[in-house]
Amino acid sequence: MTSLSRISLGVIPALCIFAIGLAGCKASGKEAPAAASQPPFMSAVASTPPQSADDAPPPEKTGGFDGKRAFAQVAKQVSFGPRPSGSPAIAQLQEYLLSELKSYGCAVETDSFGSDTPAGRIAWHALRHQAPRQLCRRR
Repeated sequence: MTSLSRISLGVIPALCIFAIGLAGCKASGKEAPAAASQPPFMSAVASTPPQSADDAPPPEKTGGFDGKRAFAQVAKQVSFGPRPSGSPAIAQLQEYLLSELKSYGCAVETDSFGSDTPAGRIAWHALRHQAPRQLCRRR
């Protein structure tokens, strides 16, 4: 192998990498307004997710799943705000979930216990439910 071919084997890949690097840079250093408001990559390839319950398809088209009702449930749960362990907000959410499950005819058990944490002793409440057969659909 001649010294010229050895040099070209080192220089050509380096030039290719340099060219690719330059192609990825913007000449002005300024981003387009649309690109600045969107997260990178996924915004270019993913469709925009539904933003309201009105965008959900009807239950007839989803095998019985009611997207509007699910959205309303999530909105209600989020409306309690941050819910760290032992907070009034988590207690409110637990009461809400307990009442919702009971309104559907579910048998609900509450397992209450305490645990020592770095933040001190915290009371925990685990909800366990058994849905009535008419609410369960076997496939």
